[in-house]
Amino acid sequence: MLFLYSHNQSQASLADIWLPLGFTLVLATALMCLARLIFHDSRRAGMMVTFFLFLFYSYGRVCQALRDRWPARYILASLVVLALYTVLIVVVCILLRRHKGTYHSMTRLLNAAVVALLVVPAVRIAAHAWASDRAPVPLPSISLSSPPPPGGRAPQDLPDIYYIIMDRYASAGTLRDVYGYDNGEFTGYLRGRGFYVADSSTCNYARTDFSLASSLNLVYLTDLLEETRTPGRFMRAVYSWLQDHAVLRFLRQQGYRFVHFGSWWTPTSRNDRADLNVNRHILSEFSMVLYKTTMLYAVGAALGLDSHGEQWRRVPYEFQRLKGMPAVAGPKFVFVHFLVPHEGFVFDRDGRFVSRTEQARRALEENYVNQLVYTNRELTEAMESIITRSEKQPIVILQADEGPRPVANFTPRNSVGDLRARFGILNAYYLPGVDTSVLYPTITPVNSFRIVLNLYFDTNLELLPDRNFVLDSYDVREVTDVVARSTRGEAAPTGPAVH
Repeated sequence: MLFLYSHNQSQASLADIWLPLGFTLVLATALMCLARLIFHDSRRAGMMVTFFLFLFYSYGRVCQALRDRWPARYILASLVVLALYTVLIVVVCILLRRHKGTYHSMTRLLNAAVVALLVVPAVRIAAHAWASDRAPVPLPSISLSSPPPPGGRAPQDLPDIYYIIMDRYASAGTLRDVYGYDNGEFTGYLRGRGFYVADSSTCNYARTDFSLASSLNLVYLTDLLEETRTPGRFMRAVYSWLQDHAVLRFLRQQGYRFVHFGSWWTPTSRNDRADLNVNRHILSEFSMVLYKTTMLYAVGAALGLDSHGEQWRRVPYEFQRLKGMPAVAGPKFVFVHFLVPHEGFVFDRDGRFVSRTEQARRALEENYVNQLVYTNRELTEAMESIITRSEKQPIVILQADEGPRPVANFTPRNSVGDLRARFGILNAYYLPGVDTSVLYPTITPVNSFRIVLNLYFDTNLELLPDRNFVLDSYDVREVTDVVARSTRGEAAPTGPAVH
């Protein structure tokens, strides 16, 4: 637990560790009491419990390796591992009961190993906390203000604003060329409803954290990279910007309430600054990752108590809550992050649950399109509810943070075709009562709120050049020219990609 937390301090909070830590201490204490009854000796009991906990927390990692190798036979492989672990526990228990040595040397060795295993992550955690206190997170390099309207602006005059992020929702071109799917029915619905659909839109960064930190703060991350100087500080700043961003600060000043629809991903799971958090989950992402490493997961997954089943229940629940948002008193800014059509693929076209085994037996393209069709139906119903039931016509930005990963092991150095798929996104705007001629087909998310705030709040923000960046291990490479060529359908080089 400490090791996992020490490597994920930028995303996880210290509060995430208390539940799994408390569970483990209770489990270890109960097992120690039981083992002392069996062995009548503390050292042998301690060795038995240590061995059991090692198997208990290594089970999921072994099963994950087997699932990566034989995805269609994952359940059978996990049962075989569980049977093998059970045999090992029984064998070690018998051996320790028969051999009644003192085990002084072995106990000292194990105690020393435990101390070393605790010290290493504890030092990392303390160093991170010390560095965080010494180096506060910089604020976005943008100042937002709007001139006060004559006579003030009454709350009833302010439109609700919905920023709906559909994770890895591909552009129409990618869907057609990579997945063989025509998304014209859905984009046609959006246009018929009054949306402007930016056909050639791309994301600024092909990963969620950088993309959202940029769009919600209306800036590129170049200055932040230079100011933070180290990867640790940079990532801490990015996740801070996802919680306390420029759009939220500005709209708070205008009298908006903030409603946050969370995902299973920790940085957007909830927002402590929100007036209302909407999510459904049993465990945090940190606890779920730990849970998947344990032998409990073998039983829980069979009962649907895993991230796969939880996501299947979460998405319809949140869509239903989203459809009811017009009834919530405003004005309100509603941020929504849906991790669909992002994998794992838990929905069939009709919303039926797709097990991990079913998912593994289907091609990635089929799984993605099935989940996309389900997503389109839910989005259509949500847009109808939001637009028709709102007292004042709302502002809606329906956008993807990034495109899908067209290959299993995407890297920033993949082919140009893969880069095109990663950067091409759905990007649609419902902006009632204003002149939308300022919108254009290649608009990127960094300019979305610049346009919205200019149109509705009389700010005077300049639009930034629409650019595409790959950020890999703190190394920035701009790929704007290559992405633009491939997005326009021009011939582009193939082979190793872009440097």
